[in-house]
Amino acid sequence: MLKTLSLTLPVLFPSWRFFKSIEPSPRVQWALVSDSEPKEANWQEFRPRPLTISLFQILGRLFWNPGWNDTLFVVSCAERIQECPTPHSIDEIRRRIVSDVRASTL
Repeated sequence: MLKTLSLTLPVLFPSWRFFKSIEPSPRVQWALVSDSEPKEANWQEFRPRPLTISLFQILGRLFWNPGWNDTLFVVSCAERIQECPTPHSIDEIRRRIVSDVRASTL
């Protein structure tokens, strides 16, 4: 029983030593710009977090939350862009933004 508990506790309470440093994560924002008005841009946060969620939603997200997992992937791509920009990270973020914008305009 103690062996099982010793293996389960790190899963429930992870160590912050896992991270090299704890810093604010980058925010991904997007804007539609045109050549005629390059200075005017209505920047919007990509997939903003909801201000409130119900207890039922909180409990459900403990077990199934693919949308948030995808958003975390976008944030990790943004972190990689800050450290060492790669076409893969830029393309992944761009693809998700375009997909979300197209889905919201339908």
